[in-house]
Amino acid sequence: MFTRIMFNRLGTQWALTLLAFLSVLFAPIPFIFYYYGARIRAHSTFAPGHTPAATPAPSAPATAAPSAAPSTHRSSHETVRDMQAELDLGEEVDRQDEITQEKKQGVYRGQETRA
Repeated sequence: MFTRIMFNRLGTQWALTLLAFLSVLFAPIPFIFYYYGARIRAHSTFAPGHTPAATPAPSAPATAAPSAAPSTHRSSHETVRDMQAELDLGEEVDRQDEITQEKKQGVYRGQETRA
């Protein structure tokens, strides 16, 4: 939308330099969200499960038993790890299905381990 005008007015060298500087400037943003995302979401009023800070929760007595309900809050690291495990499992199942199909068709060329 604006690139043609930018290249015409700045010239190729300066326009590409400007884009390179912007890329370097914005490169750390995904890493910042990865490491500090849980803290950022904890302060967000748009995050699911947010309770307003204006209404303090009543304090539980010190002798009260811990809640039996599991915590629904998960860190981003746990979520990413679980998603990766699901993808790995799905890929393994898909590969096993492919091998079965290839064996049925008689075109399987993979390495089989024989006992």
